[in-house]
Amino acid sequence: MNKTLSAHPRCIHRTSEFLGILLCAAAYILQHSYPIAFFSYRSDQSSCIHVCKAIGYLLLVFSAAILKSNQIEMATYGQPHEPGKPTTALITTGPFHYSRNPTYTAIILFLQPGLALVFGSSWLVILLPISYGLFWYVMVKPEEEYLQEKFRVGGEWREYCEHTRRWL
Repeated sequence: MNKTLSAHPRCIHRTSEFLGILLCAAAYILQHSYPIAFFSYRSDQSSCIHVCKAIGYLLLVFSAAILKSNQIEMATYGQPHEPGKPTTALITTGPFHYSRNPTYTAIILFLQPGLALVFGSSWLVILLPISYGLFWYVMVKPEEEYLQEKFRVGGEWREYCEHTRRWL
């Protein structure tokens, strides 16, 4: 096993949690330091606030359902859910049938926009492209390189990639 693969699990484990906290903290600080009224709620928009918050809560519930489904699917195959632990099986069923990265998809496409709507944070929306880029560069790319190397024998990874999108 080369150095990149052996180092991969430990560095990714701490990074995934750190990225989520960093992005939310950045949005919070920016929203309070440089408020932008695009999604910020004002008292004269009460009906809009209720609709936006309801949509936000639906996105949060959908995100939680995807994340829980990921955990169940990984437990079914005896695989750790934490990105920092090595895998022994390539999971291609459940949410992994639709996305190679359902956890990050749930976070970027549903959790972060849901939080933006619930809390009225324009900065969470503005930071979406940065979230995508950070998760791609720090999480997805190294994980896919790791999985490609780990499951190259027999072409499992290549076949999976041909039939399953990275995000949705």
